[in-house]
Amino acid sequence: MSRLNPPTSADDPFFSITSVKHRHLAWSLLGPSLIDTDWAPAEQPWLPELSNLINTPIPTEARSARLGLVFEHLWHHWLETTRWRWQANIQVQESGKTLGEMDLILAPGNTAPLHLELALKFYAGFGADWIGPNRRDYLRDKLHHTQTRQLSLSGSAAARKHLIEHGWNPDVGQSQAIMRGCLFYPANPDIRVELPDGISDQHWRGNWCHHSELKERLPAGNWYLIAKDEWISPVLSQIAVPNDELYPLLALHFRYLSTPVCLAQMASGRYGWGEIERWFVMPDHWPSKPVSTTSL
Repeated sequence: MSRLNPPTSADDPFFSITSVKHRHLAWSLLGPSLIDTDWAPAEQPWLPELSNLINTPIPTEARSARLGLVFEHLWHHWLETTRWRWQANIQVQESGKTLGEMDLILAPGNTAPLHLELALKFYAGFGADWIGPNRRDYLRDKLHHTQTRQLSLSGSAAARKHLIEHGWNPDVGQSQAIMRGCLFYPANPDIRVELPDGISDQHWRGNWCHHSELKERLPAGNWYLIAKDEWISPVLSQIAVPNDELYPLLALHFRYLSTPVCLAQMASGRYGWGEIERWFVMPDHWPSKPVSTTSL
């Protein structure tokens, strides 16, 4: 299994994957983990080699604004190419009440069943808080909920009953979380941040700034405005615009909208324009009040 690292050059071999769907697939499976703990190890030895993913068939599906669902579906597409037994989105109920849902149960090879919780998250740091772009999602809450609620579900009597009824060994070998995504650090040095325990040293890093300080903080270069369905993996494009063309576009956006804008700093290489750094541009009131945007 070959772990992918964030590209620092447009000539990075990752950009030789010309299909955006396959870049998303490769990054979802092999991209850097946000966390590295005993319940969410950064390395999973049963994951495939990158070369085995390039030709994986990926059906065309309706585009979804919820990137978490897209992320889960990419995992499902890959699992369909394996010979492993697996089951997704398992509702665990007891006395007619839903206790929760297990994202995945799978059996890699001849091993005991493995319970996985999947998440794709993007957080910007502000003090001790790491906050989702819509201001309703906090990294500390996600970590606590995943560890104490989601991963413990497979050990409940109701989950064991479900597994037995569906022909699984109820003795789940491990319950683990797989969390991909990016943490955005403030470009303003006056804003201090603190990372929670368990964050991987190798996580994907970006930067963020408020719109009013854009010209002061944003480095000179060439840029690409990243549509939400492109957030999943580093961007490859045939176009990029310099700062003086970018600023009017962002001014128009923030004149009418209060949603963050995701940018990629691009470099030219053999495959086209490749992303070398990611940014969030936030409305000036962020994070003092919520932003109206679709949940990830």
